Amino acid sequence: MILALVLGYCVLAPEWQAYRSEQKLLQANLLLQAALTGQLPDADPLDGVRRMLTLAQEARVVLPHDARAILIEGMGYLMLSRLDEAEQTFVMALRQGERPELLVNYGRVLAARGDHDGAHAAMLRAAFIAPGAINTLPKAMRTQIEAEVAAYEQAFVAGETNEIPPMPDAYRQPIDRKPPAERRR
Repeated sequence: MILALVLGYCVLAPEWQAYRSEQKLLQANLLLQAALTGQLPDADPLDGVRRMLTLAQEARVVLPHDARAILIEGMGYLMLSRLDEAEQTFVMALRQGERPELLVNYGRVLAARGDHDGAHAAMLRAAFIAPGAINTLPKAMRTQIEAEVAAYEQAFVAGETNEIPPMPDAYRQPIDRKPPAERRR
């Protein structure tokens, strides 16, 4: 009987952790949606963003390569203006696998840092891969990027290029893995 319980625990414990992490991701995603629509119930909306970030970080411990956890974590850092951590999160995620939603948010980090050329390059690449990825951008920016994507596509079809829009220059830089406080020293 004890052996059956131990065996059952060994089999079910990892699944329970994954289930709990999925629940944390669900809660984090609901908080993200509330934050993006201005509907966080907290007196201080940043408390809700901090809670969202904590849930995403906890889920990522069990699900380290889950794109949802990475995206929510990066968005949390960005919303809290923790740009070093946001950039590091998005770059590491993009190096694991390029996804348009990661590119768009990486572009937002670069824009917040003042690297408008890098931000534009990231958004252009995202739109080339998945045109709907830039639907949340301001119309003027979106219109310009859509025109550039159309020009790239025409050149591609005409055989004038076989390249897709490049990654931003900042992406090619090594990531400083030290905590931000240590980088300032």
